[in-house]
Amino acid sequence: MYKSYISLIFSILVGILFLTSCFIDQEYLGRSIDAKSPFSFSLYDQHGDLKSLDDFSGKIILMTFLYSTCSDICPDMTNLLMQIDANNTLGNDIVFLIISVDSEIDNNVTVNRYLDAISKADSWIYLMGSQEELIEILDYYYVSNFKRSVLEISKNDQIVHSSPLYLLDREGNTQILYTMPFDAMHVLHDVELMAKRY
Repeated sequence: MYKSYISLIFSILVGILFLTSCFIDQEYLGRSIDAKSPFSFSLYDQHGDLKSLDDFSGKIILMTFLYSTCSDICPDMTNLLMQIDANNTLGNDIVFLIISVDSEIDNNVTVNRYLDAISKADSWIYLMGSQEELIEILDYYYVSNFKRSVLEISKNDQIVHSSPLYLLDREGNTQILYTMPFDAMHVLHDVELMAKRY
């Protein structure tokens, strides 16, 4: 009886160690970066509601930077986000957050047209703001934009900009970075891993 009891305890401990080692061995597939604390901002979304990162506290955030009429890198990023969303198993625990890089082209009409075209008007968040507000945010998150040197983001129809994708933890800290091209399933793997860890 005593030996059976010891054997049972030993088996449980081995099982726990095995599961723990499997979990610890998992690594993020995106680029781990030094955690960057949330930038304090308030911008209006596609519904006219004022939003900040604090509104998404407790959720995992995928954050990128686009503008609604872009025909360069933005459609590729949109397609990747849609692949991630289509395979999302965490539901509303993930926030898909887009921040505008263009203060003149992006408005409620153009942004909602973009979101309606991909059927995401009620599930993704698209934030817009003034030229000065956007520049502060773009600088903080290292988003290049070649129209910023004269504080005029959108003189032309095409804005040359970078489009990083950040994975933010439940406190809004940037943890993982993805730059084009990347595998949507790698991002999904990292989202699910972060959900377990945080």
